[in-house]
Amino acid sequence: LPHSIRSMLLVEEICHLATSMKMIAIAEGIERQEQADALRDVGCEYGQGYLFSRPLSVEDCEGLLAAGQESFSQYLCQPVGDCSRRTNGRELWPQGRLS
Repeated sequence: LPHSIRSMLLVEEICHLATSMKMIAIAEGIERQEQADALRDVGCEYGQGYLFSRPLSVEDCEGLLAAGQESFSQYLCQPVGDCSRRTNGRELWPQGRLS
């Protein structure tokens, strides 16, 4: 993304589908600002990836949550107060709001 029109159309449709089903779509693997901008432009509100933060240990993420929004702002464009657990249960990826 965003160089593939086909990929962008697919992402846009997935975001519209999620919205129509009262769900939230979270884009993964965002590494560059241009990707975040393109996702936001097609209606994706949330994302995660190296652009926002490297994986954090459970303890580090819990510390950010306990410290409040000020600490989160260094990792995320806008804090959402949630972390998604990776399958190994040892890392958490903070998620950022794109819009």
